[in-house]
This record gives sequence, structure tokens and C-alpha cells, in this order.
Amino acid sequence: MRTVDYSLDNTRGCQFRDRTGKHRVFVGYGTFDYIDVYREGSLTFILCRNPRQGYVGMQVCEGSDCIGDIFLQSTEQVDELLGKGGIDKSGWRIAKILASYIEE
Repeated sequence: MRTVDYSLDNTRGCQFRDRTGKHRVFVGYGTFDYIDVYREGSLTFILCRNPRQGYVGMQVCEGSDCIGDIFLQSTEQVDELLGKGGIDKSGWRIAKILASYIEE
């Protein structure tokens, strides 16, 4: 899994480029969310996390098509899947862990 360059627009869209071209997908990120984008093979992983609110979400895309997602909406859920204090792990580490819970 490697980091991908991306841009965000004012309609909560995330734009990124892969081998098949430039893509834009809707991402439900909030004002204080941290956004990280990673790629592994043909899949792009868009991670949104907010330590202040205690939630983490990730979408998996193949090109412009979202093929899976996960949303942990409480500190308890985050700690259960990522371990105690898991929201403070690196974005890359969180993405690797969450990817194993998403069915394609």
C-alpha cells in the first residue's frame, strides 16, 4: 500500500489519478477530518479520521467506483478494531487494518 496524491473540492469530492485515468468520488469528510489516500494494485483506499469526534471511515474504490466501505462511529468501535488508542496510529497502519474488514 502506497500513498497517493489527491485533491479535495468544496463539494466533498476527492480527486485522484491511477493507471486508468483521473477519478473523482464523493467522500463524506467533515471539517476537521484527516484525509489519507493509498493505493494497492488497482484499488484506492480513502481514509477519513477525526480524533476529536472519535470516528474513522474508509472507502475502497476501483477507478471511480466505490466497491466497499467501513465506518466506525465511536471510540469504542475504533478501539475494538484498531486497538486501544487506535485512532492515533498512522493513517497507513489504520488503512491496512481496516482493509482486512472490507468485503469487495
